[in-house]
Amino acid sequence: MAQRMAVGNLSARRSRRLACRRLAAALAVILAGCDDATEPPRATQLTINPASVSLSYLRETVTVAASITDQRGRAFEGAVSWSSSAPDVFSVSAAGVVAAIANGTGTLQASHGDLVARAAVTVRQEADTVRIVSGSGQRGLQGGRLRDSVVVRVLDAGGAAAPEIAVTFTPSAGGVADPASARTDADGRAVT
Repeated sequence: MAQRMAVGNLSARRSRRLACRRLAAALAVILAGCDDATEPPRATQLTINPASVSLSYLRETVTVAASITDQRGRAFEGAVSWSSSAPDVFSVSAAGVVAAIANGTGTLQASHGDLVARAAVTVRQEADTVRIVSGSGQRGLQGGRLRDSVVVRVLDAGGAAAPEIAVTFTPSAGGVADPASARTDADGRAVT
């Protein structure tokens, strides 16, 4: 009977040791996770969405957003400051509203503490409307020159003069335009 008790005690001791080892391993896993979980969140990444902005008319606006994430990849609340590398081309408000001022390119920058994110901004006016300024309604002989030049003005979607836009003049009834094409000037005018 004493031998049975000794064998029973040995079995119980082994079971307790195994249980203790399992408990120690579980605690090690829990404690290892606690170090990261108790570390306070800190901003580690800043991004701008969209990553680039293209504006096609003056005074056009687009709102961009900045996202800050912490070391765990979670959203992090914080203030962002905005700036434009080309304030003569585009402006940016404290709310991230980008506004076209003139044709050109620049870089939009968002900052939060030591974090910085950048996005390319391009302002390139596109023709929306062509208006005849003068020279319309003239009549002439086929192949002959008109008495007055034909002048048109090209505007973008915001109603601003659009410079450096190619304009092609196409006379009716087999006439000839000379020159057949021209680029608009700073006032959006082209002449043939």
